[in-house]
Amino acid sequence: MRSLALLLCAVCALALILNLEFLRDHAAWLYFVQHAGAMILLGIMFGSSLGAGHGDALCSRIAIFAIRERLDADYIHYTWKVTLVWTIYFALSAMLSVLLFFFGTTQVWSFFANLLTPALLGVMFIGEYLIRQRVLPNRAHFSVTEIISAYREYSRRQIPS
Repeated sequence: MRSLALLLCAVCALALILNLEFLRDHAAWLYFVQHAGAMILLGIMFGSSLGAGHGDALCSRIAIFAIRERLDADYIHYTWKVTLVWTIYFALSAMLSVLLFFFGTTQVWSFFANLLTPALLGVMFIGEYLIRQRVLPNRAHFSVTEIISAYREYSRRQIPS
């Protein structure tokens, strides 16, 4: 999967290089490619971890890494569902970005990409935290900043030295 992602990035980089003149004259396209591309790649990253089992879902691996104690099946199943929800969120964000860019105005798309996307990400993190406290009471919980820190540390350890 990593090779495919690297190939896709190389193709995209080549397409950007070959179209620099067009992109200079149409800067909105560059921002569109960046936004929609990020949403698509994040969706692929989360979604590709769903098929191997509940414990292999990206959010499950991060929770296991962050909590550092054995998590029960309910917790692992919950984190698999969280991974699914993030996958859906990124897919919907990518689709909405494409639809707004091609069928809306640049201003509406820009509002979505630059203001709503970060706000919705915050709502997702806060909403998941509140739901987790309700669905999994009396369990180990960690904050949004701890989730982000755990993901960064998890990612750092996944890259071979």
